Amino acid sequence: MESEEEREALIINPSEHVIVRKVKGGALSFRRWLRGRSLYCSKLLTSRAKSRYLFLTYLVTLHLLVLLCLTGVL
Repeated sequence: MESEEEREALIINPSEHVIVRKVKGGALSFRRWLRGRSLYCSKLLTSRAKSRYLFLTYLVTLHLLVLLCLTGVL
């Protein structure tokens, strides 16, 4: 199931620098987290029409609030 990159990230290479190993491991865990989030969101969006629109409204509102805070309006 795992790709070649994921398998290589788990193998400890003694000639590799410690920071490179940590970055690879962090990237791998971020990819797994992102995959889990996308699966969760896709399940939520396909569950029911009402919850789908509620979730999309929540996401749009959240992004607007962040944008307004970053621009200094709020």
